[in-house]
Formats: sequence, C-alpha cells, structure tokens
Amino acid sequence: MNFPRLHPRLRSLTGSLDAPRSPASASARAWTALRLATAAACLAWPVAHAQTPGGVQVKLGGGFNANIGDGNRLVARVSGKEAAPTGNQGAMRITAFKLETFRDSPQREVELHIESPEGIFDQRAGASSSRTLTLRSTDQRFAISGEGWSWDRTTGNLVISNQVEALLQRGAGTHTPAAPTSQVTTSAPVTVRASRLEYNLKSGDTRFSGGSTATEPGRAQVSAQEIVTRLAPGQTEPESISALGGVTIELLRTNRTGRVTGSAARYGSTAEGEVIEVEGPATWSVGAIHGQADALRLLPARETYAARGNVRLRLASTPKPGTPARPPLEISAELVDAQPAEIAFEGHVFARQPGRLELQADRLRATLAEASPSGTGSPDRDRLRAATATGDVIARILSTREPVEIRGAQLVYTLAETARLEITGKPSWSLGSSTGTAALLVALPDVPEFQASGDVVVAWRGATNHAAPPRTPIRLAAQTMKATRDQVQFAGGVRAGREGWDLRAAALNLHLATNGAIQLIHTPGEVDLDYRALRQPPSTNSATRGPLATVLRDVSEEASRWKLHAATMQATLDPVTQDLSQLDASGGVTIDQLAVHARSTRLSYQPAESLLRLFENAEVRSADGLEIVGEPGTSLTFDPRDARFQVDGPVRKMRLPARALKRQDPAAPPRQP
Repeated sequence: MNFPRLHPRLRSLTGSLDAPRSPASASARAWTALRLATAAACLAWPVAHAQTPGGVQVKLGGGFNANIGDGNRLVARVSGKEAAPTGNQGAMRITAFKLETFRDSPQREVELHIESPEGIFDQRAGASSSRTLTLRSTDQRFAISGEGWSWDRTTGNLVISNQVEALLQRGAGTHTPAAPTSQVTTSAPVTVRASRLEYNLKSGDTRFSGGSTATEPGRAQVSAQEIVTRLAPGQTEPESISALGGVTIELLRTNRTGRVTGSAARYGSTAEGEVIEVEGPATWSVGAIHGQADALRLLPARETYAARGNVRLRLASTPKPGTPARPPLEISAELVDAQPAEIAFEGHVFARQPGRLELQADRLRATLAEASPSGTGSPDRDRLRAATATGDVIARILSTREPVEIRGAQLVYTLAETARLEITGKPSWSLGSSTGTAALLVALPDVPEFQASGDVVVAWRGATNHAAPPRTPIRLAAQTMKATRDQVQFAGGVRAGREGWDLRAAALNLHLATNGAIQLIHTPGEVDLDYRALRQPPSTNSATRGPLATVLRDVSEEASRWKLHAATMQATLDPVTQDLSQLDASGGVTIDQLAVHARSTRLSYQPAESLLRLFENAEVRSADGLEIVGEPGTSLTFDPRDARFQVDGPVRKMRLPARALKRQDPAAPPRQP
C-alpha cells in the first residue's frame, strides 16, 4: 500500500463512516476503519520525511514498521505488533514496541535492540511509555532494563525513570560483524542499579542517577549519586566511567578488601591498565592501611595507588609477640606512591607514632608485609615492617624519660620483635642533658637504649633548670657509646674532660641522676687523669707552709696540677653543677705533680678540701730529696697546692732534705710528718 496515493481519498473515507450501517457491511466497516487509521498516520508525517527510506507501513494482517533515516541512510526502525491512534495528532500506540538502531561497518547491521510491551510513538518527537523497557547491544556487551521511559528522536536521548538495572560485560577485544560475540569475556558482568537512566542512542553517553550502584562481582562495588559513562556498541571497554556525589568504592577481592570514598571518581583504561581517579577529599582503607588526600589514583589490577595534596596515611605495625600491638604510624606528606609492598612519601613528610616517635624528613619509604605465596593473604599483610627517611631527617623519641631529638641524613625504622632506629649521615642528638654526634646512631625505643659508634663525641651539661648560669659541659669522645635509662657506657680510646681536668681510659661508665645529669663516672680499666685543683691564695703564716713551700713558691699555678694513674677510678659529681665532689682510685695508684711523685694502693680526693689521701703502702718522693715510705696500714695526706703532707701510721722510711730543714722558721713549732 502506497501512502502518498491514500491522501486524496481521505475525505471520501471519512464520509463513508457516516453512512447507514448494516450487518452485511461489517467487513467493509472493518476495512474502512483500518484505512482511516492508515490515513491518519499518513497525516502525522510531514512531507519533509518523504526521503526517509521505506516510510511508515501498516500491514493488513497486523504489524507496524517505521524507518528513520538520515538523508538516504537508514539509522533506526520502529516496529510493533499493533498500532492505533491515541487521539494526539501524529501519535500512535504501538504494542510489542521495538526500536532498532543501525550502523554501517561497512555493511548495515543492528547495533541496539530496544523493546517494551507498549509505546506511544510520534514520528516527530519519538516514543514513551509507563511500561517496562529492555535495551541490549547486538554484541551482547551491555543490557539495560527499567520501568517508565521516553525517547527523544531529535536528540537521541533515552530516559528510563525507575528501577534501572544494567549488565555491562567486560570485553577483551574489538567486536566485528563476522564474530560479534567471540571476543566477549565470560567473566561475570558489572551490574549497575539506579533510579534513573539517561542514554543517548547516537553517542552512547550514559548517566545513571538517583543513588547508583555498580558491582563487579569479586572485585569492586561503586556507589554514588550519579554514574556517567559511554556505552557505544563495538567498544570493548567504556571510554570512561565517572561517579559523582558521595562516591564509595568497596574493594571485594578475597585477599584485598578495602573501601575508598570521595566527592567524585573516574574510571578509565590506559596503557598502565585500569585506572580509578578519585577527587577529594578522598579517603581509603585497604587492609591495615587507612588514608586520606585531596586526590587519589588507583590501579586495581596492579594493586598500586598514588595520592597527592594533604596526604594522611595510617600504617599499623606488626605487633611484638606476646605484647599489645604498637600504635600505628601516622604519616603526612604532599605526594604518595604506593606499590604492593612499599609506599613512598615526598614533600614535607611528617610521621608520628603516638607516645613513641615523631619524624620529619624530605622523603620516606615504608616497607610493608607482603601476601603469602598462596595468594590468600596473611594477618600481617600491609602492616608496617620498616620505614626509611632521607634528607634532613629529624626524629624525636618520646618513650624515654626525657624526649630525645636526633638529626641525620638517613633514618631506618625497623619494626620487628624490637623496634629499631638506625641513623646515618653524621647523626647528632640531644639526649636529656647531653648532646652528641657519631658516624652511626642506633636507638631501641622499646628498651629504651641508644648505641653510637664511629667518632662519638658527647657534651654533658648540668641540670637545665638550675638558677645559676650554665657551666662548661663535660665533653666525652670514644669509638662506641651505649646508653640506657640511667647508665651510659663508652669504649675505645675514651677521652673525657672539663675545664680543670682531662681523663683518658679504654672504657668509661656514667651513672645518671634523675634529671639526666652525670652522677658518677667509673672506669673499669686503667685510667689516666690530669687534674688542676682550684687555685687558693697561699697562706702568709710560715707555720702553715710545708717543707717544699720555698721550691713551689714561684710556680704555685703548676703546683695545683697533678696527674693520676690507676687500675680503676670512680668519680662522684654534683648532679646540678657537674663539679667533682669525690674521687676514688685503686690498683697501682700513682700521683705526679710538678715536684712530687706519690704512689699507693688506694686514693681518695675531695676537691672541697683539696687533699689527696693515699692508703696502703703509700709512698711519696719530692724533687728536693723528700722521701716517705709507709707500712701497709699507713695513710698519707697530701695538699698539692703547697706540698704539705701528713702521715698517719708507722713509717718504714723517711728522709727530709737538708735545705728544707735549714730554711724552716725557728719560731714555728715542730711539725711531725
């Protein structure tokens, strides 16, 4: 039936409906109604559509077809089982509504199939219905269903208003007409559910809205207010998928569960593989890792991600066996690049482990526990094993009695059974009342304990809260140092000193007071001490001058200096001023002064009195011939400032120089040595 030939007969067909009716004319009336419907359909088509290939056809035995063209090219076809006017000019109610779109590649083939139990079709506007609708691509890459729909022929937009569900099959290659489904993977499709769908049949632009959820079984689930993508037939992968508004990504892998949130997210496929870019503030929680940033970029297949802008990351550490888990390490930086077993931080890196450690650096690399070889994961996976900081490193250890600050070029923080900090690059530190440098510093915060090696130099001050001006610090140098809570051990060519004294020994131990100042110095092996007593004004009373006063009168400064050698030594210091308050030595003790040489088994010295006391086999000899040799129980007291001495106990031998006896003041009472 040719539509243009029906137009001139429309008036006569209309007039025949008003003629008297009879049963004999029932069949004629049916045909007349059909011709009227056909004519009305013809009126609904503007003359401009005469170029559309095929036009509209209504078959006598039922059925409806309307071809839609673009010039001479067929781009779509509307068909149905039955067609009837709706009362609106140009609109027809089509049952078993079907819309097919075509493409030339290079031969014509169907791209999309859209079906609904019923649709109101208008050649100029498009179609709509309150019934259900299904849409599928010929290559079986995606299928969509929903309830309540409309199609705008001019723009190509298809809108589904309720209960939208889409199945998106992940492709592995490019669809070809010869093998439309051979390249489609057999993995479970991605399911998208939403309240509303907007799909453009021309471009493939797709928008799911109204609380959308996309689920890829066993891999991930994305929830957002809107999910925007492009579903163009023939493409093996969507060009991109964007999620907008309150985005939540749940990672569903058996051995890699996690959660990511953000204000927006975009999925794409690159040479690196699948990429998900999340706009912030973005947060994520994967295994034992929790983080946030202004932006996040994930590569799920590689299990890697990168974050930038105000990055905050919390890494749980592997707990020490039999003890509660350590606090997590909280790290902030400008940039983060995470691999499966390593995370790199850059730009103003700051790390904090509450109550234990604070760390600043230019860069930090965190090493994580990896999955088991079986791929099932392990309870410690993603937990922090070690952290390496580089570039102007500053660390503060908070678990000690007083905070310890350490600086260096590189710091390695290892969390095994015992936490360990290793600092290299000329590290320096501030430990309580001391500061120091070395080639290597090792800190064990759990103990706590500090070990330094290689050209160790330490300066020890007195109490910092003392009202008096700070005194010159005690300086120590050695090859190694080991410090615990209240003891410090030095070894290897030890030198220690302060204004007035200098000590050399193979090893030296310090005992610290509660304020961190030195309380006791102990040398377990041989020691040499150079000492200068505080200078006192000499007495003008000749009765108080010793037998060597005339020899030492012009060299009193040198006379106040003396040297000690002994097998062991112990010195007690004032915990506030760090001044020497008591000195004891034993084992082959020798004293050398400008004009006096003495020796004994034991020695005791009290700076307040400036008196050297020699015990057990004490002997003294002077440059002018004085000699005293005591018995085992004899003690000898010697004042190095004016060379006065006193002997307590039996004397085995005594010899006084004649010159000293001649110059003794006759008025002075006799003095017994």
